[in-house]
Amino acid sequence: MMQPIKIYPEYAMILTYDVKQGVHERYFRWVTNNFLPALQSRKIYMQHAWHVVGLNQQPTRQIEFITEDLDTIRRLLKDPEWETLEARLKQYTTNYSLRVTRYNGTVKI
Repeated sequence: MMQPIKIYPEYAMILTYDVKQGVHERYFRWVTNNFLPALQSRKIYMQHAWHVVGLNQQPTRQIEFITEDLDTIRRLLKDPEWETLEARLKQYTTNYSLRVTRYNGTVKI
């Protein structure tokens, strides 16, 4: 049995977007099998995933990733593989945005 990963998060990388109509199943399969493992292998872990309904003009999906240091996120964002991952995610989404913030243990909307 795998032990839980224990980290002391200091930073969060927050992605917000809408999933395009007609691609939900392919999107979910790709995120689960490719996107999340690629970030986790870099010690960037998904903390929360939200699907928000009823906010006018706001993206409906928000995923929060956490890590222990800012350099981990900086290395990811400079990595050519990130460009590939982000480009593929954008194929499935609209209204995409990414922001990095200090982690304080609360949900960020």
